[in-house]
Formats: sequence, structure tokens, C-alpha cells
Amino acid sequence: MQALLSGMRVVEGSAFIAAPSGGMTLAQLGADVIRFDQIGGGIDYRRWPVTDKGKSLYWHSLNKGKRSFAVDFRKPEGKELITRLICADGEDAGSVFWSHYTDEKNSPLYSFGFGLSYTSFKYSKIELSKNVLMSAKKDNLTASIKLTNTGDVKGKEVVQLYLHDRFASATRPVKELKGFEMVELDPGESKKVNFIITEKMLEFYSAKNIWESELGIFDIYIGTDSNTKRKASFKLN
Repeated sequence: MQALLSGMRVVEGSAFIAAPSGGMTLAQLGADVIRFDQIGGGIDYRRWPVTDKGKSLYWHSLNKGKRSFAVDFRKPEGKELITRLICADGEDAGSVFWSHYTDEKNSPLYSFGFGLSYTSFKYSKIELSKNVLMSAKKDNLTASIKLTNTGDVKGKEVVQLYLHDRFASATRPVKELKGFEMVELDPGESKKVNFIITEKMLEFYSAKNIWESELGIFDIYIGTDSNTKRKASFKLN
């Protein structure tokens, strides 16, 4: 069978036969299918026919070609693990659609913020002044990177800051542009670029129908466009 779905990640969690059967077919077509189950198994875990030790032969056959793990859904840590898996970075991350053309990706040709330059730039890792932002105290933290012109000519780069709210009462963007700075550097020159993050930048129209911030974990992305994978995280307490 051709690997028509190579590069697609599918996260599967269901006790009903139709979903595992569909997941097995997607795996056979080349998708990376990752299945999660409740610790101890779901309601179909011991579906007949079974072995002498009570293991389901039927259920086992439906999970061929998949990766799988068991997790406690009832604990916050388990819910966070599953959410992080579903929202993990990767090709077409956050997308629930796919291309019906087998020779094309679903990602855009040019990411938001994309730009051309006569030179090239190197970004360092993101450094945070602290990992916890205190709510209602007019607190702030600084996210910094060092930008270096690695080319042979002078050039300008628009350094972009994106934020992501991992857990919110309403759906939030995978990456939300919150700031940018244009930097001009000579060949070999480096400059530290700082972004100050405040609680005000984390506010949104919540499920309570009010404009507010919500406590939790946030991801910071800094890079040349919205496709950047360079990330750091902090907590709003």
C-alpha cells in the first residue's frame, strides 16, 4: 500500500470499533497514528475473542502499525499530556484539514511574516528573565534572543514575537503575533533583542464573555516568521 499520508500525525482516542478501524487504515496509508487509552483499558479493551490470559485478539489486530500509550484521563497531568500531544509542533500542526492532492502539502507556500533578504541571520535560544508572571501585580518578564548577521552584506531582519495560550476557556490561536522589531546588522554583527511581556498581552474575550487573562501556561515563540519552532514557556500565577 502506498504511503499517501506520510507526514500526517493522527491522535486517536476512542472505545468504539469504527475509530480504531479508521486509525489502522490511516496507519497503513503512511500516517503516524498515536493512540491513547485509559490506564487499565477502555470498555472494548477485552472484546471477544480473547486469549487464555484474557487479552483481546480483535482489539490487538485493530492497533497494528500504531504507536500507543496509557494515561489517566482523570488527572490534570494526563489531560495536559494529551493536549500537548495533539497541539505539538510539526508539519501542518494545529490543522484539522488535509490536502486531497497527494503531491502537495497543506502548509502555505510562504508563512505569515515571511520576507526575503540579501543576507542570512542566526537566532540564539530564547532566554527568559523569569519563568513565572504574577497576576494582578503589574508584573512583567523579558524574553530575549541574540540575532547575528551570518552573511556577507548588511541586512535588516524583522524579529517577530508570538504567544500561545495552552489551556483557555475559549479556543486560542496556535500562534498569535504580539510584537516585532526591525534590526539592521553589519556582517558578523550581533544584537540582543528584548520583548517585554505583560499580563495585558495575555488577555482575550473569554468564555465568561469578558476581556480577561486566565492563569496557566503560555508558550513564547521568537523567529523570522510564524513557522518558527524556537520556543520557551512561562506560567501566569
